[in-house]
Amino acid sequence: MALQDIQDYVARVGRASLRDLSLHFGSSPEAMRDMAGRLVRKGRLVLAVEEAACCGCKSKEGCASAEYYCLPQPSDAA
Repeated sequence: MALQDIQDYVARVGRASLRDLSLHFGSSPEAMRDMAGRLVRKGRLVLAVEEAACCGCKSKEGCASAEYYCLPQPSDAA
């Protein structure tokens, strides 16, 4: 899986939680967070956290259900 594969998947589905990415690509949430984080740093994805989606697991790494990625909108680039 390449970074472009992740970006293409997010573009296709509109937005994807860390859990969705992990399940789709068959990888751990930690590995997916690292790869998606590279895309965020490059400005190709945007990271958001939806508190209402948190499953309450109290994970030190963050909630894989609440953390999601989407493509940047024109207003995000400003």
